[in-house]
Parts: sequence; C-alpha cells; structure tokens
Amino acid sequence: MHRQNSPEESDSKAPFMGFGGKNPYKSGGMFEGASPIIFANAKHLRKNMTDAEQVLWFYLKQGINGFKFRRQHPIGIYIADFYCHKAKLIIEVDGSIHNNADIIKSDKIRQKDLEDWGYNVIR
Repeated sequence: MHRQNSPEESDSKAPFMGFGGKNPYKSGGMFEGASPIIFANAKHLRKNMTDAEQVLWFYLKQGINGFKFRRQHPIGIYIADFYCHKAKLIIEVDGSIHNNADIIKSDKIRQKDLEDWGYNVIR
C-alpha cells in the first residue's frame, strides 16, 4: 500500500520531546506511520463521538493511576477509540454496527494486526 509522507516523517535528527527521542510518525513510533488522511479522519471522529464514547472519555481523560489516555488515536492504518501509549492499551467501544458480519470480519483482522504489533485490545 502506498501512502504519502507527512512533513513530520523527514529524516531530520531533531529530537522529539516526550517520545524518547523517537519520531512518533514513523513505524514503531506512537502513530505507527499513520498517514495524513488517518489523522484527518481521527480529528473528525473526535468531533463526532458516540454517546458511549463520550461517557467513557469523561472518565479516561483525567488519566488513571498515572496512565494518560488519548481518544480517536491514529495507529498505522487504524484509529483506536481510546489509547494509552504507556500501557500499549487500546479500548474499543463497539456499537450495534459491529454486529454486522462484514464488520465482525474486519474487526477480527484489525484486532489481530494491532495485537501482532504489540498492542493489547479490549472491547
């Protein structure tokens, strides 16, 4: 799959504060090489959260025992509903659309991909 490089993906040696000196936009970084399109979609989803996502975000946004959460966080070709980088934990809030057979199939592929990349996924 071809994707466009974002300006943040330059080979610059400038340190990225808060990311252990790693470029968060490259593979292995906090965003696992997510494209600008994924970032735009994540921004749209943050502005249009479901009721269930809003309720959960009310509790997660304050952090839990020093663990900070992000909402609608880009990870590679996916967008996690909620993500804790420190724990590599993804929380997915599935609505009724996820009862559709095609969605169930894509959810399984997505979850396997994320788990193969080292993330823990709970629904």
